Amino acid sequence: MPKRAADGHWTRGAVDHEEFFDEIGPIQAWLLGLLAADGSVKNKSQITFPQSGSDGKRLVETVRSLLGVENKLKYQVKVDSYSMNLCSEKIVSRLAEFGIVPRKSWGYEWPERLPPGLAHDFLRGYIDGDGCVGIYDHLTDIGTTTTWLLVSWCGTKDFVAQSNQVLPDSIKRSKIRHLTRNTDEVRYHGRWAVELGAWIWQDSDLPETPKKAIYDEFVSDIYPHTKYYFHQEAKRRATELLASGLGPVQVSERIGVSWSSVYRWIREGQC
Repeated sequence: MPKRAADGHWTRGAVDHEEFFDEIGPIQAWLLGLLAADGSVKNKSQITFPQSGSDGKRLVETVRSLLGVENKLKYQVKVDSYSMNLCSEKIVSRLAEFGIVPRKSWGYEWPERLPPGLAHDFLRGYIDGDGCVGIYDHLTDIGTTTTWLLVSWCGTKDFVAQSNQVLPDSIKRSKIRHLTRNTDEVRYHGRWAVELGAWIWQDSDLPETPKKAIYDEFVSDIYPHTKYYFHQEAKRRATELLASGLGPVQVSERIGVSWSSVYRWIREGQC
């Protein structure tokens, strides 16, 4: 049941877990990212969180459960959209510290107050809200078809540029695409999408979402059959065999690659 406020009126979207954002850990960072993407702050005490379709409904219910929001979800039939209304001055005030404020879509930037080590959890939440994860057939330059993983997200120009820079140095930066006067997008394909996904979805304790399920499907069912995966496994095995005392030629015979490739990997420090 809704709670009665001090003035005697019934509140809408009363929250049981107002202390949720008092300390920021992985789950809080994930939810901050999600609300930064799709949350809408109405005033000093109210925020709404809408999502579309059955997958969106489950995501809204996850947020509702985490924060202990008491009212039921609102459903709009015409657009197949579910939304949650939250009423808490404390939470709205805390969100503002991370740039989640009214009309944030016009000037949102990467939150400087995000604790170190939680960038991947925040970006995971942001992608769950306003990103894209998909599996697509890609036509190569030589006319063959390969299957690619795509991971992308969009936002303000500043946010997209800043979020693209917090990624690990091991991930080659993708070019930023300009969509509108105030909106940019960054896309990662193929091997870089896989490496990006491994960084973003490294925490198994966070909520399972449809976008993570797509990544898991690609990594488990499709990626092992790609040429890049074979090369990575070959390098890993070559490293083990070289460490055991075998020479490059012996290693090449064991793993089924040319001895020149093994020598090149050694020369480039890849094994």
